[in-house]
Amino acid sequence: MTSLNDSLHVNINIKWLIQIITASVLLTASYFKVSSTLDDHGARITQIHDEIVGIQMRLDQMEKEHVEEIEHHNEELIQENKSLLEKIGIRKR
Repeated sequence: MTSLNDSLHVNINIKWLIQIITASVLLTASYFKVSSTLDDHGARITQIHDEIVGIQMRLDQMEKEHVEEIEHHNEELIQENKSLLEKIGIRKR
């Protein structure tokens, strides 16, 4: 029967040890590279979102100004039509 003792012996090939260390370093470096890239993309997405919001606000303002311009022009045309109709006698004052 074998007896139990406190000694622990691990035998590992040096080639395997180097490969394990190299793989660990590569995986760690890859993780930080991907993490950094994702952070950069997140910042860029936030920047693009802010730009889109600004563009949308400018478009809304331009649309509002255009609608006001059209309404003003429409009122002018209505007044002009009324005056022309009065001039030719179709419409009374």
